[in-house]
Amino acid sequence: MATTEEKKNGIELIKGEDGSQILFISDPANCSMNETSICSDDFFVALESFLHENPNNKITFLGDYFDKEGQKNVIIKILKLYDKYNSKEEKKRVYITE
Repeated sequence: MATTEEKKNGIELIKGEDGSQILFISDPANCSMNETSICSDDFFVALESFLHENPNNKITFLGDYFDKEGQKNVIIKILKLYDKYNSKEEKKRVYITE
């Protein structure tokens, strides 16, 4: 059975019995570009590290990122992760859902 490890600032971490983890990331109400913001470059570097830690780790972006002005850079970063970690050779690891 999976367990919730942490829930904070629109991010929830679920840990599976097999050691894999899933990050659920809610869309931001606004992007204050600080180092802890889910809109920052540092955040996306941390997401890449998370995916590299375990080939079974996954990320799910929840919400409607596409209806907010000023989120173009975030959308581009999400789509880059999506493309990189959902190749035909690998299983799907990044999800985008509403």
